[in-house]
Amino acid sequence: MSVISVPKSKSISEALHSFMSSMDKWWIRLKETYNETPPTDVHDQLTYLTGLEPYFKLHPETLVFLNQKRDEVEKHFTDSDQWYHGYWRMQEAHHGTEHYELFLGMMARLEQDNEETIRQVVDVAEHIGNWNSDIDSWYNEHTKRFYSLHFGSDGVRQEEKSWIDPNTGLKKTAMSDDAEANQLFSALNMPDHLRFVNIALIAYQVTHDTKYLSWADEYALEWARPIVNQKRVPVGLTPEGPIWELSPQAEELYRSSVVGMIGKLDNPVDLVENLLASGGINAFLELGKLTKNPIYRSALEVLLDVLISEVEDPDAGPAIAMMMQYRKAFNSKRYDKPILDAYQRISPFHVDELHAEIVPRLDKRPSGIGKRKDLPVWYEDEKLRIASPILLGAAAEILNDEKLATQAIDLAHAYMLYALANFTDGHEHGCKAQTISAIARGHGRDNHAGMTTAVLEPLIQTFEAF
Repeated sequence: MSVISVPKSKSISEALHSFMSSMDKWWIRLKETYNETPPTDVHDQLTYLTGLEPYFKLHPETLVFLNQKRDEVEKHFTDSDQWYHGYWRMQEAHHGTEHYELFLGMMARLEQDNEETIRQVVDVAEHIGNWNSDIDSWYNEHTKRFYSLHFGSDGVRQEEKSWIDPNTGLKKTAMSDDAEANQLFSALNMPDHLRFVNIALIAYQVTHDTKYLSWADEYALEWARPIVNQKRVPVGLTPEGPIWELSPQAEELYRSSVVGMIGKLDNPVDLVENLLASGGINAFLELGKLTKNPIYRSALEVLLDVLISEVEDPDAGPAIAMMMQYRKAFNSKRYDKPILDAYQRISPFHVDELHAEIVPRLDKRPSGIGKRKDLPVWYEDEKLRIASPILLGAAAEILNDEKLATQAIDLAHAYMLYALANFTDGHEHGCKAQTISAIARGHGRDNHAGMTTAVLEPLIQTFEAF
């Protein structure tokens, strides 16, 4: 693996133009590599493109390629009978939602009035609240719960202990007869279900149909209320109410059949992490802005307060990025001090070279934010890294410090340069950590917080550099 020299730009304009020049080269390479590449059976094969969203916003001509890929993937999954009526025939709530929430969500932000994007978004969103009678109901309107973790256009799977692993395509079977464990396939709702709130909000964004917003608000409140009332995070929801712990058998079944990268759901940080990685915190933020209901801000504060302890961890950039989104949404300085305190502990920060060590995949995911079993180990000048570019960028925004912003962009650029030289694009798997996409937009547990999405884009906006 190579060693990358960290750029030393003389101005924020120079840093941004240099970073964008690298994005130009990546984009050209992607077009040459994938323009005629046919779709595969990988469920999240277009997630790799979402790391270029800040670049796409500046280059609307890229929509031709993006629209082509959107339509090719839909045709592939429909023609191969994996999708029917716009969604998987049967899939669990975690992986089944990724193409829609991540890729189609980006497409909706880039071109809100694109008729084909709107059609594809609505084709899945209309099933969430049982608005299309052609498909069996996914959601119980009386209990305000989804019927299962596994469902699709073929209906709902309940009391079922076999499933298709979305990463391998192989059939797996649960080795548990534990009644609570088997509830995961029937009545138990988990943070993964909140991904459908985000899809409903995308549908509201592109159609302005209030039924999507009303449903999103209804279901999200089922999570927000116990978080605010109890000042802690439930593991999940049953029709009777929130539950605060799972049996070891149930937790292992959830991990093996749905989300292999969750931490141990017995501590506050990892419980919040599961909400963050499932887009639940984003859903609360967006609903807080749209509905003006103060409960969402209160829920966000309960969750983000737990993550204050994590901001010094260089892997925990997603926590800082979420705090900065909270700051902008509510014009609040609530999290300025912990972010600046973490920055002061490493200031003055200086690094000349960056490289990564690829270590054997861990058996268990470490506790914390931004963790995966397959994380590379990063080094600054031959020492374990101490800084996240997201931390430097956030401190620069709070302090309105253009020099620090320049340093943050240069360091984020160095990460991208390393990834471009050593990693694959991420077309083969959009969630894993050792890809260019994972560095650009974050890996599957990073909540879309990477070098382009959580450093480059917010600093462009803050310092109006373009």
